[in-house]
Amino acid sequence: MVGIAWWAGNIPFLVMSIANAALSLTSVLTEIIRKKDAATFSEEQPSHTHEPQVEDEKTWIHHQVELLATAPSNANAHTSMFAASQPFTSFMPAQLTSPDWRSILRYWLRDSSFLPDGSVQLTPAVDLRVPLGSTLLYPTAQLDELTVDLGQHGPHVLIAGTTGSGKSVLLQSWCASLALRNSPERVQFIFLDFKGGATFNDLKHLPHARGCVSDLSIAHAKRALRAIEEELHRREQLVAHHHVSQITQLSSPPAHLIIVVDEFTALKNQLPDYVQRLTRIASQGRSLGMHLILATQSPLGQLSTDMRANLSLLVCLRLRDSMQSTDLVGVPDTAHLPSVPGLGIVEYGQGPQLFHAPHLDSCAAVVHHCSLAAQFMENTPVQELFSAPLPRNIPWGVPSTSLSLPPTPLSVPSSSLDLSTTVHQLALGLQDSGTALLPACVDLTHGNIAIVGGHGRGKTNLLTLLRTQYEEARSSQENPEITTADDSSAFTVRWRDDADQLLDPTNSDALIIREELHNPKLRTVMCLTSAKYVRRAEQFATVIYFPTGEPTSDALAGLSRPAVQEWEAADYTCPGRAVLMTGAQQLTVQCYRMDETARSKVLSSSPSPSFESNADSAQRSKQPRCAPRSELHAMSP
Repeated sequence: MVGIAWWAGNIPFLVMSIANAALSLTSVLTEIIRKKDAATFSEEQPSHTHEPQVEDEKTWIHHQVELLATAPSNANAHTSMFAASQPFTSFMPAQLTSPDWRSILRYWLRDSSFLPDGSVQLTPAVDLRVPLGSTLLYPTAQLDELTVDLGQHGPHVLIAGTTGSGKSVLLQSWCASLALRNSPERVQFIFLDFKGGATFNDLKHLPHARGCVSDLSIAHAKRALRAIEEELHRREQLVAHHHVSQITQLSSPPAHLIIVVDEFTALKNQLPDYVQRLTRIASQGRSLGMHLILATQSPLGQLSTDMRANLSLLVCLRLRDSMQSTDLVGVPDTAHLPSVPGLGIVEYGQGPQLFHAPHLDSCAAVVHHCSLAAQFMENTPVQELFSAPLPRNIPWGVPSTSLSLPPTPLSVPSSSLDLSTTVHQLALGLQDSGTALLPACVDLTHGNIAIVGGHGRGKTNLLTLLRTQYEEARSSQENPEITTADDSSAFTVRWRDDADQLLDPTNSDALIIREELHNPKLRTVMCLTSAKYVRRAEQFATVIYFPTGEPTSDALAGLSRPAVQEWEAADYTCPGRAVLMTGAQQLTVQCYRMDETARSKVLSSSPSPSFESNADSAQRSKQPRCAPRSELHAMSP
């Protein structure tokens, strides 16, 4: 009984002991199975001596950047080679590995045909591929060449990078590569340098260049942006006229126009009202053959939504802020790149890729050989899309070769007859269309001319200039009278300086002058200091007005605000800077300047019977009313 009672009392303890032993055995067996599975898994995995296993491409890129930044010598051979910069020519096609002008010419003509007359017919195909440099392939880290296509991966590019990251060198190599691959008939450039003007010092001499401006001349930069917008509108009209959807569908399409901007943020800050013109190109340029390459140090917050949506090729060099890096290329690692120019990450819809841009040894040599190849083709040189602003001084009678004038369709005449197609058409100076400089003339057959402006603005100089041309033209013709196609329309020209009193209604001769202005047989050219009594439509067909900058006075003269919208403060005091008003058109002009010797020679010569100064008119105003009328008619030659 005692034994049974003992077993009955210890059964719970025996059960607990057996359960604990079972749990211990289960744990031991589980650990044995886990270790066996781990050993089996490790045997099935390939061994990696250089690269650890990574979860995804972004983590792999981060690891590669760490190797480049901390211990590139400990990396594998491919990564070490990637860290070393390669020459620009090593990434060019085989025909251009040594780019002299002959190899460049052969490459330009690779798909062309020769016409019976000996001229070359270029194919419209354009090669917009650019070797961005070397890259490391994921996940093997094999070294390879990275090529991007501005047409396929673009059409627009954003390049971001801090100072010293290699933006300018990348821009130069990019443009040089496109120039080597395409003739000026296929690809053309406009350079906007808002970092001081040094980036494109060599590239602006390319035969492909249609203009280069910098932030050193904001007025010049405004003209460039206006001209770019006009070119966009011209191409829109061209596509609509031929009923095609893209300009490449034309039989003879215009060249692809690539607008390269160095430091876009500075452009936006200095010309905020003009950035919208570039936004239009970003949204419409693909079908019109216009491309943007924008470089900036700090892209975050500088691009509008519309602009950013159309920048599909994103190149990110070293940045100081990982947030900007993530915003552009999806990874923060460009903020951790070593201080090696040209290292960066590119993203164009296929995931981020590491790259190292090549170095361009001599941009000037590329430009030189491209220029020689273009000269050999004997094609018409590429015309600049815009001119520099109006010069402030254009001497009359000086050959154009001795002047430093902006490019313009007009050469400064060496004699007064270079611009006078007929005796009644007189050269005035240069007129500004907003983007180009053109010859400015006045035509006496259209009617009387008023020259209105304050003292020291160049009224007398202009009157003397016009009169000199008139006298020389008359002396060179057998008939001293100025005639039109109809001999019955012959008229006589009268020149009047300081003639304000003659138009004053309180002057006794005002009625006589008014009749003279309405006489179809007379043409009067007079200088006035005020436009108070000038009636444009009624009395004067042409008014040359020197604005004062005072809104009320300028409005009374009939000056519209858009005509002087781009004027600077110095323009209102510049001698010869005026607005030519003919009908509803108002254009800024810069009048030719006659030197003192030429002016003195004209003014000291025997006075023409049809020339009066203010002193002459004042003397006449003291005579009886009938005398001036007879005197006026007696002045006809």
